[in-house]
Amino acid sequence: MWESGKPDCSWAATLAAAEQHFYPRSRVDAVLIPHAGHVTNLHRNADAAYPCITAWADHTVEAGKKPQLGS
Repeated sequence: MWESGKPDCSWAATLAAAEQHFYPRSRVDAVLIPHAGHVTNLHRNADAAYPCITAWADHTVEAGKKPQLGS
């Protein structure tokens, strides 16, 4: 997972596992966007990330919804 002090960022699952210890009580999801760095919005292929971000947000918000009183 870690080679020479750096996380292996070549696979989403490996990256998520490397980050999980920072957030032990949370679920960690990862997606790799080819040829992108840490500032996704500034990359030429940023449009490849947006569907992933939207899908994650939709899933996470939907999963975390609590029933409304009276509904």
